[in-house]
Amino acid sequence: MKEKIIQYLSEMAGNREEIVLPGLGSFLITYTGAKIDNVQGYIYPPSRKINFNENLRVDDGKLTQYISVRESISLADAESLVQNFVSECKSELKNNEIIPLGSLGRLYRDFMGKIQFVQDQNQNFNAQSFGLGRLQYYPILRSETKEKVIQAQQKITAKTPVKTPETAVKKNRWGTVDWTIGVGAMLLIGVIALPFFLFDFDNGNAPAPVSNKIPVDRTNIKPVKNKADATVDLDGNAMEKPEYEVDQEDIKSYVSPVDKKAPDYIVIVEQLKSEANVSRVIENIFHEGYEPFIQDRQNGAKRVGIELFCEAEDLEFHLERIKSKFNKEAWLMTK
Repeated sequence: MKEKIIQYLSEMAGNREEIVLPGLGSFLITYTGAKIDNVQGYIYPPSRKINFNENLRVDDGKLTQYISVRESISLADAESLVQNFVSECKSELKNNEIIPLGSLGRLYRDFMGKIQFVQDQNQNFNAQSFGLGRLQYYPILRSETKEKVIQAQQKITAKTPVKTPETAVKKNRWGTVDWTIGVGAMLLIGVIALPFFLFDFDNGNAPAPVSNKIPVDRTNIKPVKNKADATVDLDGNAMEKPEYEVDQEDIKSYVSPVDKKAPDYIVIVEQLKSEANVSRVIENIFHEGYEPFIQDRQNGAKRVGIELFCEAEDLEFHLERIKSKFNKEAWLMTK
């Protein structure tokens, strides 16, 4: 009877917003629009996303009523079937077993003891999508043949006008004229602007020539290492010491704005000593669309893994996919 109840749960998921398993939790079903996963290479059509909430355990009677109608039995008998199904699920979860729920997905307990649900991505409960599941896509790699390249070059050559001696002379003539006009304009601007730089507008006179002669009283003075410590300038005049100081705490508290986001999870795939094998595994990780993780060990080996940026509800799906693609003994590294 367990298989039939799982079948009835799948049927209700197509037209219900909530399915309650009394004493265990509820399936909450919402609409999700189409999306593209460029990392994994999947196209997802519009569908109904299913989440599980173990806090909503109060029986609303809809599952019992549905089974009563489909099996043509009384409500009391249908309620007994639901209670037996829930009791069996609780027993399996207590033993840390994964409960397959057919086309819905699967239930399991995580390392913190909470009930988690992973939806089957190949099943679409949205009636308007006609059951279309996710689609795998690959980038199209196009290679140009030698003949196509030659044809393209010939088309470009045909469109380019041929330079004759007359057109070349005309172009060079105008180019020389433009260059001459530009240089003349720059010189004219410089001549006009020169008096403005040499005239002293504050006193109405031209500035006095700068004296390079060093005063006698400065000839035998030891030069200072820090300009802020000097008390006189080159002309022998008293110079005040600046009152500001650099706040060293501001320098110490500066933090670079560049901060890489830490992964949500790390899955270790291999532990290798050969650099060639490490490079091979990293190349395969990039090929599958994941971000590699490398950790040095004391024995000279390297842990090679995958950085995951995903929600907790999608972790089980990625972990199974990594085991099937890389190593069936891959494991989740705790932080």
